[in-house]
This record gives sequence, structure tokens and C-alpha cells, in this order.
Amino acid sequence: MKKVVELIKELRKTPRGKAILFFAFYLVFFLVLAILARINPGVREVNMESNEEQFYLSSYNGFNYTYKYTINIDGKVSTITGKKKDLVEEFTIDYGDSKESYYKSGNAYYKDNVAIDAPFPFVIIDNLDLLVGFSYYESTTNYNSGKEVLRYKISSDTIGNIVNGKEYDVEEIPNDIIITKNDKFIDSIDLVLNSYCTLSNTCTNNMKITMDFYDFGNVGEIENPIS
Repeated sequence: MKKVVELIKELRKTPRGKAILFFAFYLVFFLVLAILARINPGVREVNMESNEEQFYLSSYNGFNYTYKYTINIDGKVSTITGKKKDLVEEFTIDYGDSKESYYKSGNAYYKDNVAIDAPFPFVIIDNLDLLVGFSYYESTTNYNSGKEVLRYKISSDTIGNIVNGKEYDVEEIPNDIIITKNDKFIDSIDLVLNSYCTLSNTCTNNMKITMDFYDFGNVGEIENPIS
């Protein structure tokens, strides 16, 4: 047992080790659930299931669209308007009292032709596929128009591990991921991250990121400003 504790301590020192512990935890978690279900068949089944398939936004919306992201942190709203063509993007962040323009190529971000770290909240948005993939399915609402609203739950600990390798080992209210899609595309995604943002000191009470997508396939070439 002592050797196991020492091994865990060593793994926690590196991002790779944390990732190994992260996946090992979920493996043990599901094994325990399976054992409990066999021991006590009267256990009530909760209406949440793990995502069985990895989510890819590009598999729905492709690589050509216009977007608007609205970020509400404790009532202070900023917006990001941009367009994506293949693996390049250009976008503007409007903070309400100022605006800043950016360019993205692959995973690299630029401002005034200078490489920079991903501006907030792209550190979260860039990990959207993983966040949905490691969330838990809660419910689907279908409308006569063909619209579907899918609801998922995700813990702050999972978000922290994916986004910045941090752990929040506390009891919490799960965060919400709400995906609204039509017959062909995903129209919007709401990330309600109240629990995560308070634990990570990003906000005092609440944070919501609303991602709207439109003009699919209508974005022309984006001029590369990087010389």
C-alpha cells in the first residue's frame, strides 16, 4: 500500500502522470459501479450516461462558418465575433469599452503579428471536444421543427484536468453543457460553468459561454496577416 501511495505522489508531479491518474480514477469508478449494481440489483438507475463516442464539433459544422461567442462573467459581458476557414480564423473580442483583433492558424494565436498565448476563454473553447466527450449525458428534448437540445453534466475536476491539469477535490454542483442542433448543424452550445469558475477563481458567482454558429460554408479566404 505504501508503494502505491508513493507512486501516486510521483504521478501527481507531472501533467502526464496526472492524466494517467485521471483516467485510472474513472476506470475504478465504473468498476465499482458495476460491482455495486451486481450486489444490489435494486439500486435505482440514474438518468445520466457517459458519452460513448468522442464528440467532434467539426463533424457537424465542418471547418467553414461564422461564429459569435458571448461570455458572461458575474454579469460583465464580452463578445467574440469571428470566422473560420479550414484551419485559420480571425476574430475580434469586444470587452464593452475596448476591442482587440486576433488571428489564429492551427493552434497558434497572433495579435499584431506577434505570437501569443490563447486569449481567454479560448483555453476552454479549444478543449470543447474533450469537454463534451468526458461529460455525462443527461437528457434530450426534441421539437417538431426538428431542433434537438442535448444536455450534459461535467464536473469541475474533469474540466480542470482537461484545461489546465488542475484538480478540485471537493463536493460540487456539476457544470452544464447544452447543445442545440438542427437536422444538419449545431446552432449553439451553452457552457454553464458556475462551479468551475468559482473553484478556479475565474468568477465570484457565475460564468456562461454561449457559442452561436451560422453562415456554414459561406466564409471566403481569410487573408494571412503573418509575414
